[in-house]
Amino acid sequence: MVGYFLVHDHHVAALGLFAYAGITDLVDGYIARRWNLQTVVGTIIDPMADKLLMTIGVSCLAVNGSIPGTLCPQGTN
Repeated sequence: MVGYFLVHDHHVAALGLFAYAGITDLVDGYIARRWNLQTVVGTIIDPMADKLLMTIGVSCLAVNGSIPGTLCPQGTN
């Protein structure tokens, strides 16, 4: 959803979802550490989900042309 909103110039909705994802990730991590509910699967999947969200966000902003040319490698913009 974040990628869709970014590509279609709904930046406020994308920011809201991105913030929601960050807040829920923070709360989830706090609960897991506070009550010692950490699992092997959680320690693998959570960082992967974070990286996927960042990759989708940056990719969609690049496709949209929202990233300045000075941040893109030569010839890709």
